[in-house]
Amino acid sequence: VRAWTARTSVLINSVVIPVVRPVLFGMFVALGMTASLATLAWAAPIGVGAVIAVYALIARIGNEPRYRAARHEPSARGGIVSEFWTYSVPRTFGAIFQILITYLDVLFVGAFLSARQAGAYSISSRYIVYGTFALQAVSRAVAPQLARLLDDAKFRDSLNAVYRSSTWWTMSLSWPVLLVLAVFAPMFMSVFGPNYTIAVGSLTILALAMLANTGTGSCGVLLLMSGRTKLMLGLQAAGL
Repeated sequence: VRAWTARTSVLINSVVIPVVRPVLFGMFVALGMTASLATLAWAAPIGVGAVIAVYALIARIGNEPRYRAARHEPSARGGIVSEFWTYSVPRTFGAIFQILITYLDVLFVGAFLSARQAGAYSISSRYIVYGTFALQAVSRAVAPQLARLLDDAKFRDSLNAVYRSSTWWTMSLSWPVLLVLAVFAPMFMSVFGPNYTIAVGSLTILALAMLANTGTGSCGVLLLMSGRTKLMLGLQAAGL
């Protein structure tokens, strides 16, 4: 669905799921929260989003001229299946690696140091989300445009222009936040109490590292949109 328009994806991930979750949590708290109900409140909105996505996909495919024309032509099914899985399998493992990159560091800190230090480090890493939100937002908006422009070599200048523009927007929104987090790390960590100031150095290092991450723009999205999922998988494996 995102390949056609970001609107439905934004509706599901940024409206439906964030709104339904607290509503369900509130209802279950009133009824008497249990671990099972908490899990249901977290997972059920994803199921609702999936139904919306499937409905939107079917509606969009039905109105796609190329699809309607293709239904009346003999299909090279084997080639399509091979092409699909060649692209998708590396993407699947890449997504797993990305989840591990996001959460494994906290487990390492807990294993090698202590649960208290892992908690402080986890807080510092969550602060970084505020500095990288622009990268996520811009990447989601620009992905369909990159895919469209990559489809024809004559649009290469436009592709470069879109990428440069999106990178500048990402930097202009992210760098001020990241620099403030790096400089005033003691103040931000002290918000949670004196025990959390042990992660001041972590917050500073992570914020400065994200300057490079956001400064290179949506390079991962560009690799995926150009079909280079194996290269992306290699980069994520190296990062892990």
